[in-house]
Amino acid sequence: MRGPARAAAFGAVAPLAMALSMACAGAASAAPSAAAPPRVLRFSGYAWSVVSSAEPRGPGPNRFDPRNAYIDADGRLVLETAFRDGEWTSAHLFLKRSLGYGRYRLVLAPMDRPLDAMTVFGFFTWDDDPAFANREIDVELARWAIPSAPNLNFAVQPAEGRPDRSGLYRLDCSARTTLAFDWGPEAVRFTAENESGCYVWEFPAGDDPEPFGAPPAGRERVGLNLWLFRGLPPASADRVVIERFDFERQKR
Repeated sequence: MRGPARAAAFGAVAPLAMALSMACAGAASAAPSAAAPPRVLRFSGYAWSVVSSAEPRGPGPNRFDPRNAYIDADGRLVLETAFRDGEWTSAHLFLKRSLGYGRYRLVLAPMDRPLDAMTVFGFFTWDDDPAFANREIDVELARWAIPSAPNLNFAVQPAEGRPDRSGLYRLDCSARTTLAFDWGPEAVRFTAENESGCYVWEFPAGDDPEPFGAPPAGRERVGLNLWLFRGLPPASADRVVIERFDFERQKR
């Protein structure tokens, strides 16, 4: 995520946060390396590859420590940022297989406090094939180093400099929250819902957008991460608890 672009976008939106914002391709770019077999977690009936990096890498750049992603005693997936061995580390994992068109949904446990202004939680699709902007569809909880910024970001890449390809809202995550996107060949429909409200954004919303509308399905996989914007230190560590992930294939 490019901070100057995000800051400029936020400066242009109204306080009600019903405006659109910019998002940036590349936040999902740290796919598991083929050099070493990644650690695998089983969660919600799926196998997930955990990213491990000895040196900083994208997004961020961050150093991703596999100890920061684990299954707790209640069977929930926990992602953390943590200060380890003299540096801040993050969490990143990918589903091991592609799912294609359908409804992707996460249920987040209530958060004790908002994420640090430097912390980014991502729920996204990513294809190592660069065609169609890596088929990247993003749901992010992030404020991009601006404490007063809205924290809910929806985007269909490429979105940099294209406010028509992204949506920005304020979301209170102190209650159990459902994040979802319905992806089909014609459109992507995003939703975020909890007891404080429901936010819906759909792309494309009008005429055929440039360079393309909803990306076609390919070999993309779902990714989840918790990382630090620009790799800069937060005021405190963060923790996101995911109660459930599910997928419903689009009916033909």
